[in-house]
Amino acid sequence: MLFTVCELNLLTQAANSECKKVKMDVFEAMRNRRSVRKYLDLPVEWDKVGSVVEAGRLAPSSGNLQTWKFIVVRDLTKRKAIAEASAQQYWMEQAPIHIVIVGVLDKHKRFFGERGEQLYVIQDCAMAAMQMMLAAHALGLGSCFVSSINENKIGEVILIR
Repeated sequence: MLFTVCELNLLTQAANSECKKVKMDVFEAMRNRRSVRKYLDLPVEWDKVGSVVEAGRLAPSSGNLQTWKFIVVRDLTKRKAIAEASAQQYWMEQAPIHIVIVGVLDKHKRFFGERGEQLYVIQDCAMAAMQMMLAAHALGLGSCFVSSINENKIGEVILIR
C-alpha cells in the first residue's frame, strides 16, 4: 500500500486535568491557535483524543473519498523513533500523544489519476490535520503539525511498511 504521512502532536496545556468543555468560536480558535513545542508531563484524556480524531474524520476530502487513516501513538519508544524520523526533532518526544495521518494513495489514483495521488491526497490530509488542530485548541490542548518526516521510517515505526 502506498501512503503519505504527516504528524500531529497533542499535549495538555492546562495544569489540572479537570478541564471543562468550552464552546469556542471558530474564528477565535483560528486567531488564537499556535504551534506548541513544549509539553506538560500530563496525560491527555482519551475522550479528548477521540474528539480530535473525530474532527479529522469530519474534514472535507476530494470526491468525499476520506482515504485517510489516523494512528494514535502513545508509546514512548515509538514517539522517540517518530521524532528521530522527523528530522531529529526531539522536542516531539515529550508530546504524550502523536497522531499520524496516513493518506492512502491507491484509491486517489484510481479515482483521479496522478493528480489525485500526488496532490489531492496531501490536500485531504492537510485539511484533516487543520480541523484536528482547531479541535485540539478548542478542547484546551496544544498541537503542532510536523511535515519534515521520513515517510518510510515512520511507516516502519507504526507498522504499515
